[in-house]
Amino acid sequence: MGGCSIEHDAVINLRSAVASVLRRGARVALFGAMVALAATAAPMPASAQSMMTLCERDVPKAELDFCNTIGQAIEITQARVGIAAIGGNPTLGTSSTLGMRIGSFPRIAVTPRVNVGKVRLPATATRNGNEVDAWVPVVAVDGAVGIYQGLSLMPTVGGFGSIDGLFTLGRVLLPGDDGFDSGITTWGIGAQVGILRESFTVPGISVTGMYRSLGDVVHGDPDVTDTEGHFALDGLSAWSARATIGKRFLLFSATAGLGYDWYSSDALLRYVTNDPSTDGTRTVRQGDFSSKRLTAFGNLAFTVVIVSLVGEVGWQQGADSFSGSGATDLLEKDGWYGSLGLRLTF
Repeated sequence: MGGCSIEHDAVINLRSAVASVLRRGARVALFGAMVALAATAAPMPASAQSMMTLCERDVPKAELDFCNTIGQAIEITQARVGIAAIGGNPTLGTSSTLGMRIGSFPRIAVTPRVNVGKVRLPATATRNGNEVDAWVPVVAVDGAVGIYQGLSLMPTVGGFGSIDGLFTLGRVLLPGDDGFDSGITTWGIGAQVGILRESFTVPGISVTGMYRSLGDVVHGDPDVTDTEGHFALDGLSAWSARATIGKRFLLFSATAGLGYDWYSSDALLRYVTNDPSTDGTRTVRQGDFSSKRLTAFGNLAFTVVIVSLVGEVGWQQGADSFSGSGATDLLEKDGWYGSLGLRLTF
């Protein structure tokens, strides 16, 4: 009888301990997810008008073709330069949080990386009328530091609710030969929340949220003396959410992910006009101009001890089609990008 009572009490205690762990883990995971996906709560203009809508409203019919063409170039540039700077996976080559190495001492990862994205624009700011068809290279350094180890739900199943802090610093090398004004410096901060940390039995699963400042993007001559058209994206920034899953096989690991990006900036276009009521130019502005894009990506990494060589290929959703005056099919085309990085984990 006594033995049965002891066993019964042990079972009750075990159940209570498991329930306590799960409740605590749920609270930590919820908090972490709120941090990582803060982008979803970021204030974004709900009714921001497209540049083409403003052209239709504010410029004479005879000028609609060129105004709408530049407006479409703005929408394409915001997303394409944005995804080139951001890339797909913010923790290139892995879907797991870092955790702790010894006691409360955090693990750290540093990843120098090179991104590249394709930008195709209709003829806007060049007198020769050629389209822009250029690759935009980006050099960056990403970093991650373990903040919270997370909880172990059972043997070999851990990292639940774990949290890493993320940061990035980079330089976008905009192609000057295609009308862009030099490059822009970018930075970002965010958090990664672990659902599962990769082990022999389970894949790594996590969600990530980041904010990025992408600087000012300028195309063409602002005074439109050397070019017939000009546009600018001032204060370009992005909120990004990512969900990734990955698994290692011997020296190789594969990671796949989905993401959503919210881009925002002030937008301006200017072009030469023959309208005698103007000073020879016309300007259209849109404050808090925004766009949203889906993205999907895959990573393949080769790892030896603490060093991983990682390659990434990604896809970005095109914009909604536009069928008005001056329409180009470049607006709705999907975009592609890639990354190559060297991840060091300590």
